[in-house]
Amino acid sequence: MRFIDSHTEGEPTRVLFIEENGSRTLDDMLRAWNDGPNAAVPPAALRALVANPRAPEACVGALLCRPNSTDADFGVFFFNASAALGMCGHGTIGVAHSLHQLGGMAEGVIRLETRAGIVEVRREQDNEYSFENIPSRVVHRDIVCTLHGNDVRGDIAYGGNEFFVVEEPRAMRSIAEELAYTRSIRDALTAMHRTGLHGPIDHIALFLQPSRADAQERSFVLCPNDTFDRSPCGTGSAARLAVLAARGRLQPSEVLVIESAIGSRFKTSYRIDDEEKIRARIQGRAWITADGTMQRTEDPAHADGWREYSA
Repeated sequence: MRFIDSHTEGEPTRVLFIEENGSRTLDDMLRAWNDGPNAAVPPAALRALVANPRAPEACVGALLCRPNSTDADFGVFFFNASAALGMCGHGTIGVAHSLHQLGGMAEGVIRLETRAGIVEVRREQDNEYSFENIPSRVVHRDIVCTLHGNDVRGDIAYGGNEFFVVEEPRAMRSIAEELAYTRSIRDALTAMHRTGLHGPIDHIALFLQPSRADAQERSFVLCPNDTFDRSPCGTGSAARLAVLAARGRLQPSEVLVIESAIGSRFKTSYRIDDEEKIRARIQGRAWITADGTMQRTEDPAHADGWREYSA
């Protein structure tokens, strides 16, 4: 199985090219694993391909396949070591850069069909790409959860994944402190039975003071696999834009530069489409880090490392 590894502004993506999936659509794969395309639970053997010891904990997998729609060039299923993802912003840029390296993006524009919808990716220059996301929206405003006697207020928003968006006018603390804080928020929301547009809130996004002069905000995003996003998070940025737009604090086409937890940046903006929906535009850079072949292990001690998971 061939794979290409990249990172987008610090966050890794592993694109998987599985020959048998070339004739199968995104929905074909989801039905093979579940009872329908809306309840994606990737098999443990697939999730193992983006987990230790094969990949760093922050890695997101992108399994390429045929699209269901004739309006798309490729189908892509995004997932990490613990769960399926509806969309993945940094992964979208990583997929585009990987396909460009293989000559599959000759026109400079490619359309990818994800579980959340179709996104169009454009190569801006060298290793820099932009994409227009699926529609983003605010689901619930001013939700309060209490942690150790203190109230935390945020908005539930959708940007391709489910987010609880919290704005706090302070500098970022240590990674360990922010991880503990965002995990506590997630656990409190779970105990409150709060959900997003399509299901449980599996991402917590803090928006803080930037550490660099060329950014307006800094994000710290807790992901479903209990680690943090090294990029500014594409779907989290889209959810943030939806919140700012709903509150009248950011106008269409106005640029917002978001810094990540490690100091990298995304340039973001949005437009209102013909259906009055918010369409976020995210721009960032990707770099190829490896191009190789995944090896099957026969060691019983690693039996879940790679079993057959196709239909």
